[in-house]
Amino acid sequence: MPVPTAPSRSRLKLSYSINQAVEALRTHDSPPSSWDFARFLLQHHEKYGGGLAGKLARQSGPEQSQTRSVEAWLEALYLLLDPAQVPELHTRVALLGLARLDPALSAYFDHYGLSAALRQELKENFENLLRLPGPAMPGYISDSVNRNAPDRLAIEREVDN
Repeated sequence: MPVPTAPSRSRLKLSYSINQAVEALRTHDSPPSSWDFARFLLQHHEKYGGGLAGKLARQSGPEQSQTRSVEAWLEALYLLLDPAQVPELHTRVALLGLARLDPALSAYFDHYGLSAALRQELKENFENLLRLPGPAMPGYISDSVNRNAPDRLAIEREVDN
């Protein structure tokens, strides 16, 4: 699987807080984890989630969380979120998106009730902001097909077009 390229600024508009996180995380010696990204955001928005953000920001986070380059995290968020619904990536959506991308972070947030609290604070339904229904998991393969491709399984007559 090819490594995603860094998104251009025009592809994913970032809020001020997300830009700060990106710049800070780029200075790390190693690729940041989802928790590194989330923790930076939580530290700068301690009142989010009814104050849970501030409490969690002072904790050590999940035992293990995925690591990626900053650009790969941005690309994954871009691919997860519908740009028509998310014209600018802001902190609450980014936190929920990171949790959607990393099951360990999701479980951690869910354990403390942060995901539910952030969803309540959003103006929109988070699920409606996603490009695809359900969780985006590593190894996801699109269901899209080329309608002009030959029917090698001889199932065309069984499929309702």
